[in-house]
Amino acid sequence: MAARSDAKQERTSILLLVALCVLFTEKPAQAYIDPNATGLLAQSVTPVLILVTAGATFLRKQVSAAFRWMAGGFRLREDEQAK
Repeated sequence: MAARSDAKQERTSILLLVALCVLFTEKPAQAYIDPNATGLLAQSVTPVLILVTAGATFLRKQVSAAFRWMAGGFRLREDEQAK
């Protein structure tokens, strides 16, 4: 079991190193983004965020009940494994 844990930790370390190399290496810009493009992006993203927030507010009881149900199912499985 310890060998499996060591392998998992080594794999995680390698993935973290690769992610850091990808994120922090300098890359030349391949395109020009017009300053007005951010306005178009904001106008496109804002209604989507409003819809998601409104939907979450409208359905919050159903969403919280679903999360409680899922958490209860996971706890039940853990209790069964403990036996």
